[in-house]
Amino acid sequence: MKSIKTVVLIFLFLIGINFIYAENNFILFSDEKIKISGGAIINGNIHSNGEITISGNGTVNGSTTKKPAIPFPSQNGILKNFPNYTLIDHDLKINNEKFNGIYLVNGNVHISGKAIGELTIIATGDIKIDGDCKLTSTDSGLVFYTQDGEISVSGNSQLKGKIIAEKIKISGNVEIDSMTGFKPTQTYLPGTDNLMKQPPLIDKPLPDPWKYSVQYTLKEDAEVYVTIVNQRRMPVNTFAIQPGEEGSRKGENKLILWLGNDQDGNEMPEGRYFAFQIIKYSNGEEEIKIYPLEK
Repeated sequence: MKSIKTVVLIFLFLIGINFIYAENNFILFSDEKIKISGGAIINGNIHSNGEITISGNGTVNGSTTKKPAIPFPSQNGILKNFPNYTLIDHDLKINNEKFNGIYLVNGNVHISGKAIGELTIIATGDIKIDGDCKLTSTDSGLVFYTQDGEISVSGNSQLKGKIIAEKIKISGNVEIDSMTGFKPTQTYLPGTDNLMKQPPLIDKPLPDPWKYSVQYTLKEDAEVYVTIVNQRRMPVNTFAIQPGEEGSRKGENKLILWLGNDQDGNEMPEGRYFAFQIIKYSNGEEEIKIYPLEK
């Protein structure tokens, strides 16, 4: 039987919410291989379902993991998060230019020189960045993605945002940082126009452990999934409730979303968090809600 974490991972992956859990926890996420060399500095966690090689003075200021294997997000799944992308139906070359926006490129991408920009690029081919580029992700947190190709970054480039690819190669004096600041919008959860109209989870102090509780009504027994993320969009806790169990029964339900700790039971620091509650009915209908949490 799959673990609760695995069930939630697969569920979030299938419905296209790719920035809430799995790869969102990593600044570099590869399905096959990550190679870091030279004086490259990676300020964040990295994960590969295959190999990880670090040589020279390459530095990773975060965790380096290969297990457990995490489902690699498909291009279609990624695109669900970007309904308003611009299509470029050929190879893309950017040299010493300012380039902003969200793009799907049917081909290879080469960014060089002193190019700057705030962008998200999803490509069907390889993505190559060299020179002295300064590139920042859009609000999504994703800067580059390719499903079947390789992403290579070299020279003295500075990037802020996540890189997801089958193969990733970082060399030279490159520095890669993660994005900060959580901005829950339709970019993260497409098709939920009224998502942010949800009221705050609590409007007055409540005694623990009901501080982070919520009441809701189900039309029938349903699957209920909850993921807690911090302001950097990184997950700190997650759980699932099967139909018929307390919190997933037809009618009125009251559920404690969080006890203030991480997946391993460690107390989390004070700050702002968000609870994503996903309700899935047997007919395939889904409800998604976000609750802001203050700790």
